[in-house]
Amino acid sequence: MVPKDYYLILGVSRSESPSGIRARYRDLVRRLHPDVAGAQSTGAFQDIAEAYEVLADPTARRRYNAELDQREARQTGENIAPRASWRRGPISLLGEPEAVRPSFEALVKRLFGNFTEFDVPKAERAEGWPSR
Repeated sequence: MVPKDYYLILGVSRSESPSGIRARYRDLVRRLHPDVAGAQSTGAFQDIAEAYEVLADPTARRRYNAELDQREARQTGENIAPRASWRRGPISLLGEPEAVRPSFEALVKRLFGNFTEFDVPKAERAEGWPSR
């Protein structure tokens, strides 16, 4: 049996705040309650209630996150450290300007071009995106 991913069920990230989880739960309950959406939504509603029960309780959430970390470690075949050790410090644009994509000069040109060039369309598709 494949374990359920409660974050995926609620549609929130692992770093979501308790108030964000509560807001998302309430939104989903309003839309998927069997009295509103019909009997076919009963299974989804029960999954949402189960996910919220675990993620709303801080102790149960920490235990669930530890289980997720262990499951991910088994899937990748690695022995991983806790997630806190993976975090990097804040990234500075001024510390490594050559690492910024597009280049810092292109960003500055685009910024000033918004105010000085009148023929630049305001809604442009990002580079590399397929056209319709």
